[in-house]
Amino acid sequence: MIAVRLPEDLRDLTQGARSTTVEARDLAALVTALDEQYPGMELRLQSGYGAVVDGTLHAFQASVRLTDGAQVRIVTAISGG
Repeated sequence: MIAVRLPEDLRDLTQGARSTTVEARDLAALVTALDEQYPGMELRLQSGYGAVVDGTLHAFQASVRLTDGAQVRIVTAISGG
């Protein structure tokens, strides 16, 4: 299982849940699993979020593998210039 922490600005989709667990082997599968639990999540994640996987920041790419017990924190992208 993968432990997922959710930012406050996505909690309207999760009925206030701060975290969840999913079965996923990569970030693409994680997004799919989250969307199954919380409809609309996939669309929201496409608009400016990243994932911190065991302490390393990643964009949502299928190539990022997840191992059982991984900790994923979804973060809002920061922009500016």
